[in-house]
Amino acid sequence: MSEESQVQIGITDEQQPKRPIRLGFALVIGPACWLGPYVGVSATLLPAKIGQLAPADKVGLVAAASAIAMTVATIANIIAGAFSDVTRTKHGKRTPWIVINSILSAICMVGLSMAKSVTVLLVIWGVYQAVLNAVVAPMIAQISDRVAPKWRGTISSFYGMGMAFGNYGSGIIASQFIGPSAISTGMQILATFAFVGGLLSAYLAKEPSNLDQPKAKFDAATIKQNFMFPTKGAKDYYLALIGKLMMVTGQYVIVGYQLYIFTDYMKLSKGATSSSIATMSAILMVTGIIFTALAGPIADHMHRLKAPVALTTILLGSRCILPILECQAMDDVRIRGYRRNWNGCLQRG
Repeated sequence: MSEESQVQIGITDEQQPKRPIRLGFALVIGPACWLGPYVGVSATLLPAKIGQLAPADKVGLVAAASAIAMTVATIANIIAGAFSDVTRTKHGKRTPWIVINSILSAICMVGLSMAKSVTVLLVIWGVYQAVLNAVVAPMIAQISDRVAPKWRGTISSFYGMGMAFGNYGSGIIASQFIGPSAISTGMQILATFAFVGGLLSAYLAKEPSNLDQPKAKFDAATIKQNFMFPTKGAKDYYLALIGKLMMVTGQYVIVGYQLYIFTDYMKLSKGATSSSIATMSAILMVTGIIFTALAGPIADHMHRLKAPVALTTILLGSRCILPILECQAMDDVRIRGYRRNWNGCLQRG
């Protein structure tokens, strides 16, 4: 087997007899500290900031921010992953990307907190999406790079826990800063999490030098490999892609407007909104972690994936009807907990 082939397959079971627990902890802290600030800002503080700068146009501007995020993130994730694959440094191929872009993402978040116009806010938001995804792609690639097949389930669970803490815990923090004078402070606190978490994750991961690895080419063939969609035997891929797209779109249409749902639709005060978001986030964190842990073994026991995924997707969407029927804050909190139970099952499936 050639040296290049060995690089491609990563670490074997024989080369890694013990669980890489240190890397596991790095992959708890890393996702928690990039996803937490992102969700805290995108779901709560960015809509609050837009509402402060342009209250009459806030609904359309949140949609514009989402479109920018979707477009930039998709492209940046692919490009960052491809470039990190061919990076050769004494700190490895993933660490430089994680460290540099964690710092840049924190700077962008501070810039968001200081923006005085919607135009500046949206431009910085687009740049933030680019540098954030230059953290995300290299970070998750560490699992295939540095974890033997027999430990990947365990380390993926560490990563999932970090995602759960970041995704659901962020609302508890962000909800404390939705007042007009506190939005900037909240963004700056979350920027600190992004900065410290990215550096700490890279330190714990302790990626070795890869200067001894063959230099990989980044040419037209590489670009084609990373950007071309599969055309043969890819039916399940496209079904999963379309299903995931529809599920995530439906979910984040609600998440993106949750602040306005509380303040404009349910007519809650700032204090009641803050309390409701914090309560909702706590419910999501607990139920999300529990059901994410349970769903995998249940699916394995059933020896089926498609049926549970289809069922949970239907249940996930059904909760969207309930706010129309009952316009109360606790109803939304209850719906969110219900949704997270099934979303946890869906993610594991």
